[in-house]
Amino acid sequence: MPLAPNDPIALVSSLLLTPLLIGGYAGAALLAGAAGAAGRWHGLLLVGFAVVAGFVVDVIGVGLLQGLPIASFWVVWPIMSLIVLVVALIAAVLRRLMGPLGIIATVIVVLQFGNPSSGGANGVPYLPAFWSALGPFLPPRNAYLLLRNTVYFNGNAVQQALLVLIVYVVIFGVVLFLLDRHSAAGLGLMSDEEGQAAAAASAPVGAPV
Repeated sequence: MPLAPNDPIALVSSLLLTPLLIGGYAGAALLAGAAGAAGRWHGLLLVGFAVVAGFVVDVIGVGLLQGLPIASFWVVWPIMSLIVLVVALIAAVLRRLMGPLGIIATVIVVLQFGNPSSGGANGVPYLPAFWSALGPFLPPRNAYLLLRNTVYFNGNAVQQALLVLIVYVVIFGVVLFLLDRHSAAGLGLMSDEEGQAAAAASAPVGAPV
């Protein structure tokens, strides 16, 4: 697919990771604060949130700003929603196990370690050895490869990235279901509001590196 008019160097697919990843853990934190971490429909609410959040980012990034080819609008919507859902489920499970500190743990794992190892801004071959080896196991690189290869390479070489993200959804979705079903007690020492504020303060500013 040809490059988007407003993205002649195909960098937007990397830049879109930031709002998608932040939206995932922020959505989990807000839902936990609004409805309680052990809500019966917790998992379904996260799915609904991911679908809506993915659509909003798609409308802004593709429809309005045309950072990706407009012809890719419908195909990238489910990909963006999947990315949001993966991070939201991770955040929800860690929050149930660690209390609001779980949101901080999500920020550290997904953003502080995941974004630098994604290779989206400068390419995987140019990453230092540590970040290059870490990337395949974390959501951001797989999310970036799935989004980029779907849009610009006709879906070639996306199987591994898609599989990794689906495995995250299945594992963390099942764990969250079991935790909600058995009403496991949270272990956090901070309030939800404090946890959300700390998570926001921990989020990196600017494009992923």
